[in-house]
Amino acid sequence: IKYDRLSSDNYNGLIFGKPGSGKSFIAKSEMLSVILNRPDSVVFVIDPEGEYRPTVEAFGGQVIRLAVGSTTNINPLDMDVQYAGESEDPIAMKCDFLTAMCETIVGHGQLTPVQVNIIHRCGRRIYRPYYEHMRKVVNQKDEKGHRITCDRQAMPTLVDFYQELINQPDPSAQALAASLEMYCIGNYDLFAKQTNVDLDSRFVVYDIKDVPSGAKELALQICLNDVWNRIIDNKKKNILTWFYVDEFYLLLQTKSSAQFLQQIYKRARKWGGIPTGITQNVEDLLTNDDARTILNNCNFLLMMNQSQIDRAALSELYSISDSLQEYITDKPAGTGLMYTGDTIIPFQNSFPKDNELYKIMSTKATEKNDLDEDSKIVLNI
Repeated sequence: IKYDRLSSDNYNGLIFGKPGSGKSFIAKSEMLSVILNRPDSVVFVIDPEGEYRPTVEAFGGQVIRLAVGSTTNINPLDMDVQYAGESEDPIAMKCDFLTAMCETIVGHGQLTPVQVNIIHRCGRRIYRPYYEHMRKVVNQKDEKGHRITCDRQAMPTLVDFYQELINQPDPSAQALAASLEMYCIGNYDLFAKQTNVDLDSRFVVYDIKDVPSGAKELALQICLNDVWNRIIDNKKKNILTWFYVDEFYLLLQTKSSAQFLQQIYKRARKWGGIPTGITQNVEDLLTNDDARTILNNCNFLLMMNQSQIDRAALSELYSISDSLQEYITDKPAGTGLMYTGDTIIPFQNSFPKDNELYKIMSTKATEKNDLDEDSKIVLNI
């Protein structure tokens, strides 16, 4: 069965399935199909568990490993001047992202209206020098002839944001600065420096497996922000950006984070972005109004084995008949249902196991088998 996601009204997608149902395997299948068959496209993967690294490496892609002590840096304050589109305020949207970050760090639902106002105030102040700089270079072109709309070397950092909070006389700002200190100048400062990653591949994975568990949700947000900036840049080059977010539910833990994700899902198509969230339970989306909006804006769903509760919820949402429910009830890995906006199609993806590609894509512990260098697929992608 083949389906062209770009033929739909929107490109947004989600993949649901219990552990062992084959959801990451089928996601990799789509990634490799894009890499091999669409030279106008690039693929980004945000990978919390290190599942996708072997596949990307085998195809000559690029791995961005983020961890405490790593020399690889991604600045969460990176912002293309078209960050919010051509007619909206990019700094306002960026301050919303800063609010989501702070809410994740401080604790779910712990920000007061006063603190949110302080975040927006300080955010606008630290971006003033950057905007003055961009006014001077925005009509210039880079070495490839593309208009410069983002300069990562001139970007403010979390250290600048932290210092601006310190300079505020309001006790709420001081309390917020104290909460952020560890991530700005403390042990978890892996996101407090300017970006030093040069993406020169069509297949990129953000490997955040070694990020401390307490900062995993934050790392997901920051990687998603980086992907969004890359999508805007790729649009200028007429490049489509396919991006996949595993453990998708982690981005729904706070309201501000879910709202930022919702904005990206709403804007992605205009900028040539094709987003896909990968997660276990549909209930994580149904219990969150912003996440439910994301679900309603998806014209592509892959449903693998589901728990009884999730199966009932999906069946009610998409009017899945009893006979079709069999395809998501205790079936072998790779079996499920595909929803394309107006049609539900059952499938059985029985992938042959006696080949190198299966070994690269499988995540089953009993089948893990490191490939020899001579066995790796080497492609100029």
